[in-house]
Amino acid sequence: MTTVQTTIDTGSDGDPSPPLPASRSGAFLLFGSAAAMFALLLEALPIVGSGTARLLASVLGLGWLVAAAARSPLVPRARIIAGAVAAAALTTMHRCDSPGIALAAAAVLVSALAYTRHGGGRAWAVVTHAGGLLLIGRVACSTVPAIGALERVAADRALAWTGANEAAVLGPSALGLPLLGIFGALLVGRYVLHELRPGRLLIGAVGGIVAVLSATALLGFAPDAWFSHDSILLLPAIVAALLAAVASVMPRGARRAPSSGRCLPRPLIAIVPLLALVCTTLQLGKIRGPEPGIRVGFCSLNEGRVLDWRVPTFDALGPRTLGFAGLMPRELAAHGMRTTFVRERPTAALLADLDVFVTVNVDVEWSTSELKAIWRWVERGGRLLVLGDHTDFSGTRASQNDLLAPFGIEFRFDSAIPSPRVGWLGSSTAEPGPLALLQPGWGLGIGASLELHGAARPIATGGYLLSDRGNALATDMGQLGDYAFQRGERIGDLVVVAAAAFGAGEVMVFADTGPFQNPSNPLMADLAVVPVLRWLAGRAWLDLGPFELALAVLGGLLLVSLLAVARQRAWAVLAAGILGTLVVAGACELQRGCLVPARSELPVAWIETAHGPRIDLPDEARNGIGALAKNLQRAGFAVRFMNRFEPELLRRCDVLVSIAPVTPFAAREVAALGDFTAAGGLVVTAAGRDDCAGLQPLHAAYGLATTDDLVGPVPLQRGGADRVPVSVEYVEAWQLDLSGCPRTATTVFGSYHGRPLAALVEHGEGGLFHVGDTRFFAASNLESGDFVSLPNIGLLRRLLHATGKGMQ
Repeated sequence: MTTVQTTIDTGSDGDPSPPLPASRSGAFLLFGSAAAMFALLLEALPIVGSGTARLLASVLGLGWLVAAAARSPLVPRARIIAGAVAAAALTTMHRCDSPGIALAAAAVLVSALAYTRHGGGRAWAVVTHAGGLLLIGRVACSTVPAIGALERVAADRALAWTGANEAAVLGPSALGLPLLGIFGALLVGRYVLHELRPGRLLIGAVGGIVAVLSATALLGFAPDAWFSHDSILLLPAIVAALLAAVASVMPRGARRAPSSGRCLPRPLIAIVPLLALVCTTLQLGKIRGPEPGIRVGFCSLNEGRVLDWRVPTFDALGPRTLGFAGLMPRELAAHGMRTTFVRERPTAALLADLDVFVTVNVDVEWSTSELKAIWRWVERGGRLLVLGDHTDFSGTRASQNDLLAPFGIEFRFDSAIPSPRVGWLGSSTAEPGPLALLQPGWGLGIGASLELHGAARPIATGGYLLSDRGNALATDMGQLGDYAFQRGERIGDLVVVAAAAFGAGEVMVFADTGPFQNPSNPLMADLAVVPVLRWLAGRAWLDLGPFELALAVLGGLLLVSLLAVARQRAWAVLAAGILGTLVVAGACELQRGCLVPARSELPVAWIETAHGPRIDLPDEARNGIGALAKNLQRAGFAVRFMNRFEPELLRRCDVLVSIAPVTPFAAREVAALGDFTAAGGLVVTAAGRDDCAGLQPLHAAYGLATTDDLVGPVPLQRGGADRVPVSVEYVEAWQLDLSGCPRTATTVFGSYHGRPLAALVEHGEGGLFHVGDTRFFAASNLESGDFVSLPNIGLLRRLLHATGKGMQ
């Protein structure tokens, strides 16, 4: 009789922890693949937009749930702690704004799951290993330009082999290569790290490649009616289905066959999560600190044609009078940078006095000597920031490409258009660096895409953007295309922000000037303009080069070896993971601290959106708040949007605006605003009786209330869009109750037949101003594309003058 000997893996705490039941162990790959495919479908399909870090969180989180559903045995005490750590890391990854912190949390999650390698069962181990491999691959793709280029080459070859490249030029994301990467990580985790079975690994790898090529081949046979920007987003879904089918037919062996016994040494297995931590640290390895007194020169050779440096003033009203980029130099100067306008041809002597040279839609014809002077200056440590636009906007493409020739970055003759169903938020990712603090989108509008060569690296990419070819004949429309997909156009992984090191210097290129234009300033000044310039001009405090990288890897191997022989291996791995991640998170916060600008010398006006205001942010919206932001800019304010109410932000604030908030102000927020107004701050609110519930706690502290007495539109007959108002107008005004306000400290700014509609209640050195009309500051009542209300703008100016706010 043959005896089958079985072994039970014992965790470090001595509790037995057998592997998954044999009847279920064969389905691990199907479960793991399904979890990964579902997570990727959320990104591939226009359902939910998610970044790569959040994608990794979904994969590992679903893998955790799958293993739990399979009822793999858990050691009670230690596994509960590891589960709590993983749950906290998963929550952090989904809610944090910084990709660096998200990657650090991913490393925590991998480390917590790594604990389950010591007795958590086969599914735990495979998902853990796959997660570590994914994190390492994610970091490698974003830090080594050659890997990203290899991805693009693989996508091009796949299309060429199937004959489908005449239909579309797809990037790796649209083609479905990330799905193949997830599938490959699961295969390696199962058939290399967990148990060495090279034959089954080869079968799965071939099946995955065939699945991608089969899905791609469908493009060559699809009818023209099937083609659209959105329909091609279904291709990754088809790849997902094919890979799931491959996983389901993978050989699983006998129902209760024992393990082959062949496995890589444990120290080598444990290096996967550790390398994930090391790679996450390397992702943040270049921490830059701002140089004091940065000297920024703005190229003004093209001033007056496609560029002007005007700032908004009350001398000219209307949306076309804000100027192009004049607020950018003003913002930088207010943050301590020395700005100058370069109106002479660049020479070596002129550039020697600058740290950063900025060009905006430059259209000059450079001479050979000028180009060489700029290139030598960059090579010796200068920093070049090039801001461009779509297609050949105003003939700028040739000039910009000549300037960027040695850096491997080129503007395409196109515009980068997001899918209508996905949008910018669902199709964009940013690498750690100057844009890591931003939400996806970065304020980009209709810009071009960038072609990269050599050592140039992407900073921001659009996974499902369309490269809409320009129309050279449409000169009256900026040579824009038709905004629709045509056969042969490129979809997926379009680079919209790029950088390249050149000698001791660096170059950064934005394919759209939108974030730096005056209308975008309220949203993008603190998020892009100032941090990008500070990051670009800063000097590296920590730069892990090849030598430091080798030391880090050797140190990691030594640590793994020590942990492998320790008696408490599982706890040691978990503790090392948490400790390493704290270091990573600290480095990320240090970088965040370097990039967040200091207090501006300009007066600051915050428009708070943290309480869910009943307003629209876009300028063109009828109820948009952009008109108020424009007029605050005209008064000399640096306007910002407060997405989270943080009392410490009030320290760098002069005016706070809140329009009909849905969520009521909390008691601590009311107290903070009381201190703010007592110290000289001005709070501006607007809401009708039906919309003032969120403001009631705040108004009660000042003795103010909005009555049930609806006055209605003022005047009653407001006329059409071409009206010329002669007095202050209200859309739907409600009478205010000022009986609880101190008489000597209350000023009525607007009334109708003696009924107060707008009033200022002084408090300390400042006060609270309220108007009983939700849409008083909306574009349709203040300033829009075809309408300007001089009386309403005049009321706002009187308020600011009476409270001593602003510079004008």
